[in-house]
Amino acid sequence: MIGSIGLQAQEKTINKSFQGIKEIDLNTASGDCQVVKGGNSVEVTLVHSYDDDVFEAIFEQDGSTLSIGKNSRGIPVLMAPVSGN
Repeated sequence: MIGSIGLQAQEKTINKSFQGIKEIDLNTASGDCQVVKGGNSVEVTLVHSYDDDVFEAIFEQDGSTLSIGKNSRGIPVLMAPVSGN
């Protein structure tokens, strides 16, 4: 008899809240992202199943701009704010 062991990654959830945000710079490499207009704060819930040694979520607030990205295998990935013409 041949047996198998199913390995399932454990989901991890990160919850963050930010105030005074007027612009969001978002960078996702894969997966789904949903943005919903809300009240006075920005509530971010990130659910992932990556190991901590290969994935780190990055949240940076600079004034009224929130940048959301990831650090994957030591390579930071963040979108830079784009200035208007």
